[in-house]
Amino acid sequence: MGAFMNLVYEYANYIILAGMLLQMIIILQVLVKVNRTGRRLQMIQGKVEDYLNVILTEDSGKEEPLVSRQEEQMRDSIEKKRKQQEEAVFNAVLKEIFP
Repeated sequence: MGAFMNLVYEYANYIILAGMLLQMIIILQVLVKVNRTGRRLQMIQGKVEDYLNVILTEDSGKEEPLVSRQEEQMRDSIEKKRKQQEEAVFNAVLKEIFP
């Protein structure tokens, strides 16, 4: 055991240097992977943005213009009057056929 400890003390500086180099290599590998992941995420983000732009432009083209309440009420009242007139004509025809 004493010989091993003497060897460690003798080459301690080299062991520390080797450990630091190993850490630097690992850190560089992590940085490369992070950069690669960042580029892939940017590519995916661009594709998703393009997809959403296409979807939103298609949806905006299909939307009908908003109608105010007054216009809706006017349409409803006109529709009711038209139905009443059709029923009146239908009833008049029935009265003529079946007195």
